[in-house]
Amino acid sequence: ELFAITSMHPQFNALNHTDKGELFSWGINTRGELGHSSVGEMCSTPTLVPLDCLVYEVACGHSHVLCLTGFTGLACFSPPFLR
Repeated sequence: ELFAITSMHPQFNALNHTDKGELFSWGINTRGELGHSSVGEMCSTPTLVPLDCLVYEVACGHSHVLCLTGFTGLACFSPPFLR
């Protein structure tokens, strides 16, 4: 079950997480900022991000996504030049 949008950059991408700790993202994925393997493609529907941990909070910006997770503490999806 999806909650309302958790975090969103109005022009680029949106995210939400479920009560089970799953993360879904959609929007512009020009440099991998959605956490999907399909870099460079627009993602028009909420797509599960493949993570091996639970997600508790998310935030997104123009070119990055940050996730507060259960096991590793923090996950980041961004272009290589921002890491």
